[in-house]
Amino acid sequence: MKNLISSLLLISILFTAGCAANTGTGDTSSVDTTPAVTDPPTTDAPEDKLEMREDQVYAADTIKDADTVSIAFIGGSLTASGISFSRLFPGWPQSSNRWVSDAINYFVVDENGYKIKDKNAKVINVGIPGTTSDYGAVRFSEQILKVEDFEPDVIFMEFSCNDLWWGSNNASLYYENIIRKCLTLDKIPVIIIVHAPYPMDENDVRYEKYMAGIAEKDALAAHYGIKTINVYDYLRRQHLADDTSLDFMSYIGCGEGGKGYFYVDETAEAFEYDVHPGSDGYALYSAALFEAIEEDYDGVFSKIKFADIYNTHNADFVESSFEYTKADDERIKYEGDWVLYKGDKVFECEDKNADMDSGFYQSSDVYYEFFAFPDGVMQTFKPSGASFTFDTSAAAVAFPHVSAIAGSSATAYLVNEDGSNGEELGRISVGSSFDGMNYLTSWIYLPDDGQEHTVRIVVDDADETSYVFRFGYLIERFNK
Repeated sequence: MKNLISSLLLISILFTAGCAANTGTGDTSSVDTTPAVTDPPTTDAPEDKLEMREDQVYAADTIKDADTVSIAFIGGSLTASGISFSRLFPGWPQSSNRWVSDAINYFVVDENGYKIKDKNAKVINVGIPGTTSDYGAVRFSEQILKVEDFEPDVIFMEFSCNDLWWGSNNASLYYENIIRKCLTLDKIPVIIIVHAPYPMDENDVRYEKYMAGIAEKDALAAHYGIKTINVYDYLRRQHLADDTSLDFMSYIGCGEGGKGYFYVDETAEAFEYDVHPGSDGYALYSAALFEAIEEDYDGVFSKIKFADIYNTHNADFVESSFEYTKADDERIKYEGDWVLYKGDKVFECEDKNADMDSGFYQSSDVYYEFFAFPDGVMQTFKPSGASFTFDTSAAAVAFPHVSAIAGSSATAYLVNEDGSNGEELGRISVGSSFDGMNYLTSWIYLPDDGQEHTVRIVVDDADETSYVFRFGYLIERFNK
């Protein structure tokens, strides 16, 4: 593959904490939060049951006597704006994300007299702005469980805002995949699900979807004996308890008399609320967190139950595992003109055919910026014939961090024995989120025959402004 030097590529999936302002405003409500992952095919539940092994222990039993507690955070931008990944703290970090810092401080400070105190904290935050729980399930093992010298005691999960548009059948599907992975660990961690509030009232068209998703996740949590902390409910209770004549939306906003929990653009035709709170809003998250701990410590720090699968309509996915392959891996064969890019560079260049090491690509006098992106490969601006092939026995494949000018696409085919394109498997389309970046493409499902297949991804012809197609990883999903 042209100019592709594998030694230059580094694993950088755990990179994104602190990138919350990718859209300019950092407002999740202003970007396309519709999940990119297509609904997996319905499957039957496996016959074998997951049971506790004799060599397993619960972190809920060991955490009180431990000197150091390992805490992992996974979620969207409301989690990402806390601390950076892989920093191991002997005490506690300063953070603009108050609820993340306060959750850590619960373990390491003693002023409040909580039941867990005077401990060191080892912390990983793998929140990625704009991401939904589907990608969270995919990257959970890679970014948390496989991290060297890190065995989580407590895992905070926060995707409720970004999961706003999930249907009722899939709202809890990806959470359950994470939960059941935790049940296989030598030390079974405490899981705390945080429902971050979306700034809206009952008249908002999104309200019913949001509430239905939370109800489904609450039902899943109850099934496994896991505590959820609903910051939205806490916010509504605060509104009712305060002696105020303000309606709910005015109360939470930063306008005259409002509490300033959420930023609001009062110059817009209709008030536009930023889902990311200010410092007072994050303090509200912390208040909800500590209220839950004080009222039901044993519930918050509970032991996950070894229950039957909850999402029986999609049991194969619940039990599935995921494998990452870097884009420069030898098993991926490239045809056409492909080059390296470095995901951590911010560059700008007038020559649209310039080498990626030297500058940003430009097309039609428009600069395209791609944020929060790992190292990978991309085709050039002359993509005629650009494609790549790989062999896989996976049930499905996807490409995280595909980036292209919005509207670009590629088509996946099975490859015939003679090397020609055979059955079309599906298309990879790049939407408008984050200037043409999809964190996880739609799954491409392969024939369910347990055989190895050769797959070819062909970059579709398009007008010149839609030529860029690049990605960092191939993800394969394997059924249990």
